Amino acid sequence: MSSAKKTPGVRPLPESQLPKFRAVERIARVAHAAVREFNLAIGDPTMPPWGNAPEWHRASMINGVFLHVNSPCKLTPEHSHDNWCKQREAEGWIYGPEKDIEKREHPCLMPFMELPDDQRRKDALFINIVRALWLAEEIKEDVQHPHYTERDEN
Repeated sequence: MSSAKKTPGVRPLPESQLPKFRAVERIARVAHAAVREFNLAIGDPTMPPWGNAPEWHRASMINGVFLHVNSPCKLTPEHSHDNWCKQREAEGWIYGPEKDIEKREHPCLMPFMELPDDQRRKDALFINIVRALWLAEEIKEDVQHPHYTERDEN
């Protein structure tokens, strides 16, 4: 009998999907590290290393990877940013002039074309890392997100 905590309405990831989910998580870790280094290079030291990042942040990176590896077409940095904004807004975040985790404010909660150039380049960097590493994993099938609900299948 498994001692894993079960969440009502959420089915566990099928055993056959575990290698693919692990690949997605590895890609998310690498993308996180690259985006963190990019942020440091542009003067934004607010992104912690993966191991120190809050669960919501790691989940956001994994969600971003799933978005791109499950897409039947190549999504643009704008698609990626829009997905990120929707996720943040669903979690109660709003636009703020500076990133403030306590207030749930973020300066990038705006339309993609209004972002500064460096922020748009960061979205492109994320996508290119995901695509390159996904190809390296040589996984061609769609990956099911581990927290999909029965409702998601309809």
